[in-house]
Amino acid sequence: STLFPYTTLFRSLKNADLIRSHQGKTGYQLSKSPKKMTLLEIYYATQEINHISLFPVHQNSNPDCPVGKHIQGAVSPLFASAESQLEKELANQTLEDVIDNLYKQAKQAQN
Repeated sequence: STLFPYTTLFRSLKNADLIRSHQGKTGYQLSKSPKKMTLLEIYYATQEINHISLFPVHQNSNPDCPVGKHIQGAVSPLFASAESQLEKELANQTLEDVIDNLYKQAKQAQN
């Protein structure tokens, strides 16, 4: 099994100023309250991007094919709309929401 590359994750979060470390202390600390940290910020940091692009359209489509010739123009607006909705949803959710959900799930699992 492959271990998750935590060092890359922490480096990405630190580069985005979402976490910080202090010399002489182990571990990391959030740079702001979980209530003020959106899931979109975390997504951008961990994916090292600044725009969601979930649906890459085939770049080498055949210009002689009636479908391939027009596929990018046909699907790009649909994909852009879905990606925009996802960005809005992630921008409206915070790390605090995730933490609250974790506590709720753990409590339900105990019952």
